[in-house]
Amino acid sequence: MSKVLIAGWERAGLRYHSRRSDGLLVFNIQGTPPHYERLALRDGAVIENFPPGFLPVYESVVGESNFHYPSHYPEGSEYFRQVADFLAQRLELSAVKAVDYLEYDYLILISYFLEKNSLLYNKLLILDNEAEILLHETINQGLMGIALDTFFIYKKNLIFIRNKQEIINYHLKVNTL
Repeated sequence: MSKVLIAGWERAGLRYHSRRSDGLLVFNIQGTPPHYERLALRDGAVIENFPPGFLPVYESVVGESNFHYPSHYPEGSEYFRQVADFLAQRLELSAVKAVDYLEYDYLILISYFLEKNSLLYNKLLILDNEAEILLHETINQGLMGIALDTFFIYKKNLIFIRNKQEIINYHLKVNTL
């Protein structure tokens, strides 16, 4: 596991793309219209806005096919119910608000939220294809609302942000990808 400590800041509506020496490249999904931005690592300030539809030059080098994002299922959707039912049976817990779900090689990755004292806790669960638990940890706690894109995989590396302060990277040992 490798981790990079960053200052404690957050911004809603962003999808992480990559880290560069000059900042973070993110996709602002709430922008009007959505667009790429480069952010300062220290405080999350916008360093550069890219025009809508413009992909920064290093986008083509990285390649979208190397990225694997989970499907996001909000509470009330059929897939949320199915995943929440599985979690209730397997772990005896009650997921709320939303779940993120991804099947990658022989792995099943699920990010879900629990509510305690009116605050949300975001957990990450990794199972193999026989439903054996390989990893189960809290990735954020004391949240006021849910997060989108709580994890992704890039070139066999599981990447997520823990407690709004650490970028965590687990290299995944996979069979065929």
